[in-house]
Amino acid sequence: VTGVDTSFSFGVASAGSYYLVVSSDVYYDSGQYTIIPSFTTSSAAAVEQEPNNNLGFANSASNNASITGQLSSNTDQDWYQLDTAAGGSVTVTLDVPTNISYQDFFDVTARDASGNILASIVTGVDTSFSFGVASAGSYYLVVSSDVYYDSGQYSLTPSF
Repeated sequence: VTGVDTSFSFGVASAGSYYLVVSSDVYYDSGQYTIIPSFTTSSAAAVEQEPNNNLGFANSASNNASITGQLSSNTDQDWYQLDTAAGGSVTVTLDVPTNISYQDFFDVTARDASGNILASIVTGVDTSFSFGVASAGSYYLVVSSDVYYDSGQYSLTPSF
């Protein structure tokens, strides 16, 4: 939902037919529009791939590698799995499409493999946060909507 020229990216897990759907929202305009799709095989790993709404379907996240994601609704959750080789500190940098410090659009939660919360932030602006991990293992970052919802793309960069 935009009303202005825009672009967006999404990842696909495998070869196949995919469809783009254009429909009106609250307002209708009978003017023409143009869609210019492109496909790049090398960028698929850097873009969130659905479904990734729980621990079992988490997308892989690599050290110092940015991932672009998008919440498809106010109930969507995007899960990412980090595999660390040792205990230490993890820093997460979040670049969000909103820039409103007094409204919380995004909730980012760090969890261990048992689902225990290690750290959590809510934000409407670009931010970073850190949390400690006790040992080598799989850890998870969960991005979800908070009080407000924004359908724009965010990027998430874990460093560990």
